[in-house]
Amino acid sequence: NEDRIQEYVNDKNLTFPVLLDQDQKIRKQYHVMGLPTSYLIDGEGKIRGYASGARTWDSADSHSLLLSLKRNGSNDDLQVDRISMQDN
Repeated sequence: NEDRIQEYVNDKNLTFPVLLDQDQKIRKQYHVMGLPTSYLIDGEGKIRGYASGARTWDSADSHSLLLSLKRNGSNDDLQVDRISMQDN
């Protein structure tokens, strides 16, 4: 529920937007098939990559991926699912 999610966001000091899609409008619009689904969005609001399923976003691979997105700013889509970021 919304209270538990807000508590988690506060406890983890998250500084990015977290979407609660209770009516599933966004899920349908973006054709989300699994949870969780993470999107990498650049500074211009363009979706650069996405990953379905759990990921270890604080891993070295994830850190490198995010730094490369920030550094090169290319127009190429990111192949997030090709990088090993799944929890074992």
